[in-house]
Amino acid sequence: MSTTYPDVSSFKTVTGASRDPYQDKVVSVYTDTPEQWQKAIGHELWYQFGVYDQPKDKRSVSLDEAGARYLDRQLELAGIEAHSPVQRVLDIGCGWGAILRHLARRLPQCQRLDGVNISPQQLEWACGVTAQAGLAERIHLYRCNAKDIEVLPDPEQPYDLAILRGSIIHFSQEVLDAAFLGLARRMRSGGKVIISESLYNVAVDTYQPAVPDPDDRAACAHRKTPQDLHRSLRAAGFVVQDTQVLPSNDDAIYWFGEIRRNIDAEYPDHTDGAFAELREVAVNWSVALYNDKASVYSIVAQRP
Repeated sequence: MSTTYPDVSSFKTVTGASRDPYQDKVVSVYTDTPEQWQKAIGHELWYQFGVYDQPKDKRSVSLDEAGARYLDRQLELAGIEAHSPVQRVLDIGCGWGAILRHLARRLPQCQRLDGVNISPQQLEWACGVTAQAGLAERIHLYRCNAKDIEVLPDPEQPYDLAILRGSIIHFSQEVLDAAFLGLARRMRSGGKVIISESLYNVAVDTYQPAVPDPDDRAACAHRKTPQDLHRSLRAAGFVVQDTQVLPSNDDAIYWFGEIRRNIDAEYPDHTDGAFAELREVAVNWSVALYNDKASVYSIVAQRP
């Protein structure tokens, strides 16, 4: 299905010495138009859970507001404030660009915010809305696999802050290890890494989803535990400063419920494709969260 994007500024392509064989599978998840995704996950296209500070009336909090609250909570945990000395930011798996635009507003002194992604559909949209927001001079977008971030332009200017929110779920262990090693080489001493990811509280080789998943639904086959991420971060030289379940399992279940209700209302006849798969992911994860077999984790790490 075709779509009309906002006026688009260009993104650049960065490639490494080898190709990730899983990349095409991940790209295929995001081929539907951004307008279709907006109907499912909210106008700003946050797509990484949300925090609800009004537990008795969560319906008064939109998906967009809940998503922004969650990122703001993580920034607080990392000690990142409006006037923190952050000169360069990297968002690894930047999606449609919501995080970068939010950070550009939250960190007005930061003049360089880079985003990498492998989906051209997402990057085209991110370029357009970035230009419309008047942020094209500050936000630079690259089609780049996470394993290749070491070869991003301008290595003489190290990153002060790196974000990985909802992207690691698509990484093989090899890509994850390469991404953290490359990131360590490109970050300044004292730089912070903020992670939000769906992780398992049980052994991944014994976990059984409520709805069987024989075909790698939504390119999430590479299941991981918090311990897996800790090992990879430490192997790259990072120090883990904070790990906690955030949002709560209850908030994550509610968020999945909102997504499922939107899909049922907007795409009642979808029996295959990304939104059918996302609905089944919502069911599986809601059951796993309820039984504490999985949680959404916030992790803050630092490069010594």
